Amino acid sequence: MDLVLIDRSVHTLLAHCHALTQRTGADFATAADRVVRPSPLAVWPDLILYLDVGPDTIDRRNRGKFPPGSVFTDPDFNHAIRAYFASLANAGTPPVTWLEGSTDARLLAGSAMAAISATAAASVHQEGS
Repeated sequence: MDLVLIDRSVHTLLAHCHALTQRTGADFATAADRVVRPSPLAVWPDLILYLDVGPDTIDRRNRGKFPPGSVFTDPDFNHAIRAYFASLANAGTPPVTWLEGSTDARLLAGSAMAAISATAAASVHQEGS
């Protein structure tokens, strides 16, 4: 079993394209999906950890990283990204563990490790079957 931990996945790209589609009406989401799905370069996660933070937390943590009016701090854009991951969570594949970003870092780490451990154990079990 290979275990790869990355802080962004192909779903990040697809979520951003979904959000741009919602914001502009141009169908970036379908175009991105058409290119990414068949690509042998895409790494599709077995588990997604989604760190959910509200607009106030985004504004507080920005500290000038993104200029005023940036799409990355826009509440509607971020709501559309969240909706993309919520649709994955509702579908159940891949599993999405929703982590509340305002939670204490140690509790977040514990929740993340529990989800990773469960996914790894299930993968090992499947390989052994």
